[in-house]
Amino acid sequence: MINDRGGLAIATLIFYVLAILASLLLCRKHGFGRNGGWIFLMIFSLIRVAGSIAELVAVNDPSVASVTAATALAGSGFSALLMAEIGVLQRLNEGIPAAVGRIPPIVFRVTVLSLIVGLALGINGGVQQASSSQNQGQTYSHVAGILYGVAFVIMSLEALFTGLRIRYIIHGEQKLLMAIAAAFPFLVVRLVYTEFVYFEFMSGTFNAITGSVVVEAFVSYFPEYVVMLLFLVAGWFTPRIERHQIHSVEDGYNNTGSKYGNQTSGRIEHA
Repeated sequence: MINDRGGLAIATLIFYVLAILASLLLCRKHGFGRNGGWIFLMIFSLIRVAGSIAELVAVNDPSVASVTAATALAGSGFSALLMAEIGVLQRLNEGIPAAVGRIPPIVFRVTVLSLIVGLALGINGGVQQASSSQNQGQTYSHVAGILYGVAFVIMSLEALFTGLRIRYIIHGEQKLLMAIAAAFPFLVVRLVYTEFVYFEFMSGTFNAITGSVVVEAFVSYFPEYVVMLLFLVAGWFTPRIERHQIHSVEDGYNNTGSKYGNQTSGRIEHA
């Protein structure tokens, strides 16, 4: 019999199957490179589909293996969603003239690395706690929570830095920055849920498997739905821009001979 948690898993499964198709269309439009962030939207959707299936199995057969799989997948998707935003930010920064000042690529790599390490530790911590190594699992989870928090702060600063240079962003890509701004409060809510789970604060309520279904639906799933839709819509209405076009914008800015360039230096006309 399907309970409330099973019903939530079914709704999530349907949503992200559709999101996979939409993400695939975006990847075909913009390319499958990491810098666009679109590939991470597809990875995130795949993780959520797998997690929903694992949760349905755990609801009907709550064995150690099924609960462990559901726990690991529940905690692994958020990092992919954050990586998608980082990819979008990196794409926007590539179009900002270097003379104006843009974020060095190493900063994005460090942010992604923090998320990857946090993801690995979070999965390991969940597996350990689902078995018998409670103390070691808690340590891994706590470190994962710290890394997620650090990565989110760095990502927020990256978004702020990029937003302050909105006049230099390539024409047509401002929608992506608006999507990032609109997604920010929802990502904050989702991060708070992650931290509560990892640090076991109010563990009776904030738990991916045994916690409140209502809390999980509104504090974990709903923010992810909104962020996913924001990125999908923004990506769909953003024109495809080739890397050689970005380089031509850079050259055009450098040839103005002005300290501030001109306000149309970031403009690319599309047929």
